[in-house]
Amino acid sequence: GAIKLKNGIPPQKFKTPGACQDAWQLRDGSVLATGKSGVRKYDPSGKLVFEYSVANKKSEIYACMPMPDGGILISESAPARIIELDHNGAPRKVVDVKDIKLQHPHQQMRGARKNAAGEYFIVSTYEKRLIILHPDGRLKKIIDLSKLPTPIKVKYLHSVVPLDNGHLLVSTSYSGSFVMLDENDQVIWSLTPQDVPELGIKYAAGMHRLPNGNLICTTYGSAYPVFEITPDKEIVWKIKANPAIGKPLNVQAVSQPENPSNFELQK
Repeated sequence: GAIKLKNGIPPQKFKTPGACQDAWQLRDGSVLATGKSGVRKYDPSGKLVFEYSVANKKSEIYACMPMPDGGILISESAPARIIELDHNGAPRKVVDVKDIKLQHPHQQMRGARKNAAGEYFIVSTYEKRLIILHPDGRLKKIIDLSKLPTPIKVKYLHSVVPLDNGHLLVSTSYSGSFVMLDENDQVIWSLTPQDVPELGIKYAAGMHRLPNGNLICTTYGSAYPVFEITPDKEIVWKIKANPAIGKPLNVQAVSQPENPSNFELQK
């Protein structure tokens, strides 16, 4: 489940309908969290507000994102579609991602995000591609990471974070690397296991880019599965793998000033 960590305060835990890969805490303290078969919203006290569940048992959900009007963006693998839920958890918009050909639900999609311009950014996991759609669902661009000169050959993809300067942060799962692409789809920064061997990175998963440019990363199954690092690749802090933290796949520094519901949180 989603875990909220604060200095001196025991972690809060929220049950999810299957393995949780994406979670957000909102300004009012409420929490959004995915599970394999759905997404849930909890109020600050931990009471379930609503749950959206997939209609088809073959479908899987790995991404969610709060919208400014109280709605929620989710990705649904197998049918390969993006769904926007209203503030009650009911579908209000469906966008089919037609350019993803792979139908296997676990291998199809992972990260999905929307930016302030209304564009959709979708990770086609095993196809190693980023699918970018216009607000109306038309294809804008496909970025094939397997064809870019990345520092490590890309095996699969996990997350995408569209930054407000037009750059994209991408994590490459079992390749173990994080990369940043510019507007021309060129790699302008990367972090590999060889750059920071003391972290023992095995899997590159979630990212939260702080206002100072540092990244907080999660590296599922690694020696230090959560850490903060500077653009110059200096480690600010790291958390050693332990049963309490489990195998995290995403992260949010809840004390940061950005508003998660207004496209300000770069996560």
